[in-house]
Amino acid sequence: MARRVTHGVAARWAVRGETRFPATDRLRFAGMAPIGHRIALMVVVGRGGALLMQLRDADARVDPSRWSPPGGHVEPGETAEQAARRELTEETALTATGPVHPVAEGTMPDRVSPGRLVAWQVFATALPVTRDDVRLGEGQALEFVAADKVPQLDLTDIARQVLPSFLDSDAYRRLAAATE
Repeated sequence: MARRVTHGVAARWAVRGETRFPATDRLRFAGMAPIGHRIALMVVVGRGGALLMQLRDADARVDPSRWSPPGGHVEPGETAEQAARRELTEETALTATGPVHPVAEGTMPDRVSPGRLVAWQVFATALPVTRDDVRLGEGQALEFVAADKVPQLDLTDIARQVLPSFLDSDAYRRLAAATE
């Protein structure tokens, strides 16, 4: 089950396809901001349990030159899982052919569109791949980082909230075992 983080925003949820997002993108509840956009990330657990991390572009509008799992915007008509799979392929040339697992979802203030929220969802998958299998399609760098080194990176806000708990979870241990 995915962990939900709402950043102090009252949680009211709408179901779209396979993904649950706050209903605030359709209705404005008392004291709640509408959803500006949706983001989906894919945590790739590679050989030895290392995580594939992307160093964002230096000129990115949000979290420049910080580390995150690959991901990006959810396009209209697309579920968050579809977006996470698409972004993974676009940014790394990897394809998540097997199952993906929901890790966490939440909302946070939108730093690009003040007064709005960003709804985000994080998925994880096991891929028995190495750096040689990855092609940099976006960002400054892609690296497999040992699990114990991930918290030492300058992480994006979402990655900082999600990855420490994920790395301490049974889900992470199962995915890491699947890559050996």
